[in-house]
Amino acid sequence: MGLNLDASPEELKIFLEEVEEHLQTLEEDLVKLEKEGDNPDLLQEIFRASHTLKGSSATIGHHRMANLTHAMENVLDKLRKNQLTVSSELIDVLFEALDHLRVLKDEIVNDEESDINLDEILQKLASAAQGEVAEPVLKTAEAGTKKAEITLSFEEKDIIHKGTAAGKQAFTIHLELDVEQEMMAVRSFVTLMALGEWCEVVASKPSQEEIEKEQVASELEIVVLSKENQARLKELLGALPNISAVEIVPYTDDLN
Repeated sequence: MGLNLDASPEELKIFLEEVEEHLQTLEEDLVKLEKEGDNPDLLQEIFRASHTLKGSSATIGHHRMANLTHAMENVLDKLRKNQLTVSSELIDVLFEALDHLRVLKDEIVNDEESDINLDEILQKLASAAQGEVAEPVLKTAEAGTKKAEITLSFEEKDIIHKGTAAGKQAFTIHLELDVEQEMMAVRSFVTLMALGEWCEVVASKPSQEEIEKEQVASELEIVVLSKENQARLKELLGALPNISAVEIVPYTDDLN
């Protein structure tokens, strides 16, 4: 079933080019916002992209996209007015809305309405605008003596040995990501960068290079050196969005 939008093929072509540009801006800026917090310039840029999308989608008659961007705009407006504070849970909701926007963009590309239901994300955005964002429940991954699947190089093992000799602790961190979320590569990259601020990432599987090439799965295995203990690392990881389970164990190398 066609969308029957109020625009010519040439106008839709221009619209799609602009939409992709705005979606890219939103994705990149949300990643930055998650790291930087309440950055006024960044919030203004994100708000402007959402506001523009709302107006242009309403103009061509794509009302579902207009309604969704309007709901996003309400949240972003309160953020830039300091009526809300940036949190990982709120960023998670905005990323989810962005995932839905990409589906709605594809409706225009295919000239066919998708079966995506916006009720849940619209409710989440409405709650977020009222400062009511549910905190995710972080599960503990299956207990046991899970061994790192990463094979460390000689140089990486040397980093571990020198770090532990200097008083740091070496851990293997096993993370399970929320498989219901899209843009897994972006979320994996954000997680790896956040870990790098708290400790020294020695190796990961997939590696940073593989993540940047979007060669990712629903799990991350990471070996780190840290001055923080296991409980503190788990607390820090629990504040990140899109992580459904975590296990942290002391790193062991059976080949030593």
